[in-house]
Amino acid sequence: TGPTGVTGPTGVTGPTGVTGPTGVTGPTGGLKGYLRVQGDESSAISLDESRELTATCPAGQVVVGGGGMAVKGDVRNAALTASWASASDTWSVRYVNLPWYGGPLTARAVAICVDAS
Repeated sequence: TGPTGVTGPTGVTGPTGVTGPTGVTGPTGGLKGYLRVQGDESSAISLDESRELTATCPAGQVVVGGGGMAVKGDVRNAALTASWASASDTWSVRYVNLPWYGGPLTARAVAICVDAS
């Protein structure tokens, strides 16, 4: 056999092939069963007092977020000092009624829940 020859020119592109079959539809995405749950309103939180409050998802749901809100009274004193998922179905918050102004206030925790499965 002799030496390899010079490479020839590129050929013409061939026709497009047949389209393949459509794939199987995947599962529906997104969160199911979205629900905003408000915990019970606290009793009066006095000046310079702190209170831990919770909001719990119904059975079959898990908590994915949350927060809290000052509801009544001198709410300008309300300081939300902590906010966390304290269990798979519960959101907890801690409020302090700062000793700067008037009087007591009430507050509540809020949980954002979705279906567990």
